[in-house]
Amino acid sequence: MAIKSGAILAVFLSVTAVSGCSVNLKKSVDDYTGTDFSRIRAKNYLPPLTFEVYEKSGQCYKLVDAKNLTAGVNIIGIKSTYNKKLPGMLPPSSEMQGRDAIEYKIKANQHIIITYKEETFRSQYNQVIETRSSSFIPEVGHDYDIYPVNSGVRIVDLTSSTHVPKSWGNEDKECSYKTGLLGGRNYY
Repeated sequence: MAIKSGAILAVFLSVTAVSGCSVNLKKSVDDYTGTDFSRIRAKNYLPPLTFEVYEKSGQCYKLVDAKNLTAGVNIIGIKSTYNKKLPGMLPPSSEMQGRDAIEYKIKANQHIIITYKEETFRSQYNQVIETRSSSFIPEVGHDYDIYPVNSGVRIVDLTSSTHVPKSWGNEDKECSYKTGLLGGRNYY
């Protein structure tokens, strides 16, 4: 009996290791309680999306907070959180209809970047990890859909007739940094 249990456990671990699982240890975004808010709807699928907030420091912007937008744990499609809805949010865009999504109230007029990590395995010993992202500045009273697409993140402004969100200006750049030992940013 111990051999059967061990074999079942080995098969389960092997399947989960190659079946699109993710664990994101960042905290989830907290709903903003102020009156100057925007609402976002994030697609709750793989890859996990990260919500990064930047603040101006001199002539550039520094990362001040990074939180998880999607389920913290997703093992073979079993998520720690499936859906979270906010009252009054506009209906989803066509790409988000019928999808698991998590909605949040966020502070408007911040410089935001939404990112995800894309891993490509070319062989057992050759792995490429790319960061895909899109930036925007949420406007007061606007609703947004956010979801990953090939080689990026799409942000749709549901309130605007053009559906194009306000973006960072050409002069809005992240400050120079070096990546620390544990992956943090050391600005200089």
